[in-house]
Amino acid sequence: MKRRLMVAQALVHKPPLIILDEPTAGVDVEIRKSLWEFITELHNKGHTILLTTHYLEEVEKLCNKIIMIDKGNIIAKSTKAELVSQSSSLPTTVQIETSNGEFSPELEGRVILREGNVFTLKLDNSDQLLPILNLLKLADVKINDIKINHPSLEDIFINYLHR
Repeated sequence: MKRRLMVAQALVHKPPLIILDEPTAGVDVEIRKSLWEFITELHNKGHTILLTTHYLEEVEKLCNKIIMIDKGNIIAKSTKAELVSQSSSLPTTVQIETSNGEFSPELEGRVILREGNVFTLKLDNSDQLLPILNLLKLADVKINDIKINHPSLEDIFINYLHR
């Protein structure tokens, strides 16, 4: 509540630019979500918000433009969509949970990780998903769950650090 009050005090004069330095650091999940809603509301009312944070989930939810900084140097500056498209070398994966741990022998070479009944496969592009599902159907594999994982901002940030 103190953080929210501080932001509210700063808004009394309706500034066009609001700088928030780690506004959700050290707060619980409920307050964090409340602050996210508040920040979104401020942006929708026309305020430009400069937000510094280490929480990349927060960046994904709240930010239109992203600047990544490492040791004081700008290593990336762009929109989230541009960052994702520039990081095409990062894989999209699909996690397929089967009911009994069975899998198609034709797909074993694509599996990059297996944890119990959950198989993770690397996709070069989204067009590969349908043939994978067809092979599983032909092998009579019962699927409990499917999850597609696109590169996250954390993956992208780490990729930029290792360039």
